[in-house]
Amino acid sequence: MSTIDSVLREVNQFEGDAEDQFQALARSIHAGEKPDTEDVVRVLRLADKTKDQLAGLVRTLQRRDNLRADIEETKNLAERNGELRQLIEEENKTLETAVAAHQAATRPLQYEMQVNQNRQLQLMNAERELFESCKSDPLRARLDSIMWQRKQNDQKQREARNNLHRAEAEVGGHDYVHFPDSKTKIDSWVKRAEQAVADLEKEAAELVRKNDAAVKAMRDW
Repeated sequence: MSTIDSVLREVNQFEGDAEDQFQALARSIHAGEKPDTEDVVRVLRLADKTKDQLAGLVRTLQRRDNLRADIEETKNLAERNGELRQLIEEENKTLETAVAAHQAATRPLQYEMQVNQNRQLQLMNAERELFESCKSDPLRARLDSIMWQRKQNDQKQREARNNLHRAEAEVGGHDYVHFPDSKTKIDSWVKRAEQAVADLEKEAAELVRKNDAAVKAMRDW
């Protein structure tokens, strides 16, 4: 080996040793150790590095630790998602079983209910035919009169409620401090309107009772 080759080999070995010491220093700082200041200065000179380069390497090491932690978290999340997916599939199977059982249990009930509804329609037709086949003119005239009275009552109730709404709307539209008589008149109007509505509602309830009695009488004829 020539002299120059030997010198270059020693230089390379020296530079490699200096780089190793520089990285070892950065790792120790990254690990939380506090090296001696003279050792830091010596290694920086030996490796021909600056303080900023040392700080940058420490930050890189920290960043790499963070990246490893992120990768590990990704693996953990993937494993957990696999477990969750399995649990969801199990719950889905449980739900499917429950739905099938529910359908099996309710299907005959729904069928029976449909049969009953069809029978109800038949019975309603029978009741209507029984009512229509009543040949008593007095009973029919009585029912016709009650139905006409109910129609009249409905019209009167609409008018009475409209009157009440107008009266209530007037309550907040006057200066009662300077015109106290207005309050007395409007309050009286509201009370009369309320009483009219109440009387008509009472009359309507009585007409319903009479209507039911008339229908029953025709059904029983």
